[in-house]
Amino acid sequence: MSSRQITLRPAGSAREGSLFKVNWRVSGGAFDKFTLWHGLDEAAQTCLPSDERGDHVLPAVIFLAMAERRDVVLEGVVSPTLLDGIEQLVEMWSRWCPRHYGRIEVKAARELEAQPSSERGDGLFAFSGGVDATFSFQRHLVGAAGRQRHRPSAAMMVLGLDIPADDQRSFSGAIERASRQLDVSEISLIRVATNSRQLATSWEDCFGMHLASNFLLFQKQFSHAFVASGKPYEDLQIPWGSLPLTDPLLSTGIMNVHHDGAGHDRTEKVKWLTDNCGDTVISNLRVCWQGVELDRNCGYCEKCIRTMLNFWAVKACHRGCFPHDITPQLCGRLNPKSRSQLVELIAIRRHAASRYAPNDAILRSLDGVIRRARILRFTSATRAGVARLISGN
Repeated sequence: MSSRQITLRPAGSAREGSLFKVNWRVSGGAFDKFTLWHGLDEAAQTCLPSDERGDHVLPAVIFLAMAERRDVVLEGVVSPTLLDGIEQLVEMWSRWCPRHYGRIEVKAARELEAQPSSERGDGLFAFSGGVDATFSFQRHLVGAAGRQRHRPSAAMMVLGLDIPADDQRSFSGAIERASRQLDVSEISLIRVATNSRQLATSWEDCFGMHLASNFLLFQKQFSHAFVASGKPYEDLQIPWGSLPLTDPLLSTGIMNVHHDGAGHDRTEKVKWLTDNCGDTVISNLRVCWQGVELDRNCGYCEKCIRTMLNFWAVKACHRGCFPHDITPQLCGRLNPKSRSQLVELIAIRRHAASRYAPNDAILRSLDGVIRRARILRFTSATRAGVARLISGN
């Protein structure tokens, strides 16, 4: 091990306000003397791991350690299966992004798999209430996931990831929407809170690790954990924080982590949901992360407009989950900032082509957005190529 390292030590568990927290102390690097915590409602405190069990801690700090080129030493107990997976993840990311992440070593004082509880559930599903998570949950619930099906035993929503840890009002609203969706299925919603995002480097790179960190709190109670895919197989972006290649590497000997739903694109998911779920599920979908109020859909940000187009493309009603319908003017406001956003708009256009006449106003507006984005990407790529030629690199 290098002399440059981050050390993780158990710091006990305790009640704080309405939460029962398990704490770990981070020593070394930019976050020296930082206390990483994960908390549950006090009624669910029996689900938390023992103070010395640190499986959930490692995924939250690995990207920070790679960015600072520091080895990690955990003074506690860790699953050897998880350590094997993290070693592979470190190799992947140090090859994908060598300028940002270095290869590091990760060690624990003891390597031992956790013991499952006598009464275990089957599937634990990450649940934000968005299209991807709802599709994954509902598809498994009704037995439409083929041989990969695992019946949901619980859903999990985390405060501190897409909703900031100090925004209790938005989280309460998001919980209410998600609970209304889940009431139809009679599946319980587990609420978790954490400050782990403060350790994040690039959120696009590490969000999957931080989500898995919360899954691992419950490995004794559930055999399988499900991360909903954000992209179909043909449009996967590598590198990215959550992939079919990487998510399963965050499994332990008693909990398998699955990347679920990549066999469908987002428009296909919307079509399936509207065909198979009632108004309560659809009307409470929450996709927005840029609006002023994070517990609802603003109807004007890129994600809201793009999701309204998903519904429009298959002539499906969004049943009130947005404050208004899509219009050519709203569509025309889109300005794809990434290849990923452009690829999804092209997929939406493909679905819409068989359902709308070429002169449809929204279709024409979407064509204009795609055309402008392609021109801008070509221009940017050409300028970058010329710059490389001039610099000799």
